[in-house]
Amino acid sequence: MTLRALPLATLVLVASCGSEPNAPAELSYADATEQAISPRFEEAYGVPLTSLECPDDLSASAQPATCTATLDGVTFDLMVKNNSADPASVLADWQAMGVLVREKTEADLADLLPTLAGGPVEVACDGDAVRLVAIDDTLSCGITNPETGETETATATVFTDDGRVRIATAAGEAATYPAGDWF
Repeated sequence: MTLRALPLATLVLVASCGSEPNAPAELSYADATEQAISPRFEEAYGVPLTSLECPDDLSASAQPATCTATLDGVTFDLMVKNNSADPASVLADWQAMGVLVREKTEADLADLLPTLAGGPVEVACDGDAVRLVAIDDTLSCGITNPETGETETATATVFTDDGRVRIATAAGEAATYPAGDWF
């Protein structure tokens, strides 16, 4: 063997032992859950989360786990239940706990209240764009019928830890938003 062949053989050996730069990195269960929930939160609430941190020991479980979310400077709990043991195919059910996003609440109430008001309505609620809420907190919302110009005030009272509200108007009409259970 000549001295010139040795460096070439060494170069070939080193090149064949290197890792592929474009190989997909394995995600932890927590990272996969965060990636699965973030776009779904934005789709549901109309705004992206600033951050979402799930516990490193998160795994598939019938019991919900708590992740910490931040939106517009407000930090809140996001309850998560994963239903796939494979981090590559996480399908997480989730529920934001004790947070109201004003624009989302206004849009949802505008969809809900016409059945109570007998026609389309515009809704404008008071308070911060994103706020933490607790049981018995209230949110005042102005309701306007754009066809007649009539206005009314609705009061939304939080009655569960996850921010569900009961809506009452001066006429005594009531509804629950959002309806149903999760998990």
